[in-house]
Amino acid sequence: MKMKLALAAIAGCAALCLALPALGQNDPTVYFNGNTSGAVYGGVDAGLYGGTVGGVAGVDGAIVCDDFVDHISGGQSWSATEFSMASLASSVSGTFFPSIGVLGYAELAYLAYTMFSLSPTDLTDQANISGAMWYIAEGQPPLTTGAQNYITAAQNAVSAAGGASAYLNSAALDNLFLLTPSGTTAGAQGAPQEMWYESVPEGGAALLYLLLAGMVCFGAMRFSSRSESLGTV
Repeated sequence: MKMKLALAAIAGCAALCLALPALGQNDPTVYFNGNTSGAVYGGVDAGLYGGTVGGVAGVDGAIVCDDFVDHISGGQSWSATEFSMASLASSVSGTFFPSIGVLGYAELAYLAYTMFSLSPTDLTDQANISGAMWYIAEGQPPLTTGAQNYITAAQNAVSAAGGASAYLNSAALDNLFLLTPSGTTAGAQGAPQEMWYESVPEGGAALLYLLLAGMVCFGAMRFSSRSESLGTV
């Protein structure tokens, strides 16, 4: 009977973990709610944009744009192809800016990750990071000193990690995703923007798994103890 209870506990833990939403989807819907943090760079909204991916809000309830040329409006949604950082480490085919290569996307990943780590009220750094991302991706608008400093920081971080592929495969980026609009290209009429999304705070999913597993196992142990007190074997 004890063995059966132990197996049931293990099965319960597995079922709960599988029932949790996946960190990524292959073809999620990106939604922009029209809110921005208030950062401005090159005369346009920069920094954190309010939105969801697959109906789920990520870090700060925000998404981050690497695309200066295309424009979106509040209430707009679109289908996107999702790329994990590990997948970008081997190929950037299918992204909006394949000409910048794996190195360019590694630098964008550094900047997006840094953006999500900022305070939502840190508008100056948000603006400079957006400017740096837009310049790496499209060569515009003109760089400020602050944006150039962030490009240098991205280059140094990628180099220190051992190169673009090594950086993109780092565990710190496991919850970071690139969302490229499906069925269109950058600069096409009506094309939405390529976005970055961090799905959960670092360690949040793992902690949730452990809590759920502990609840199931504790329940099984309590039931076993109760059974023994009743003389059940």
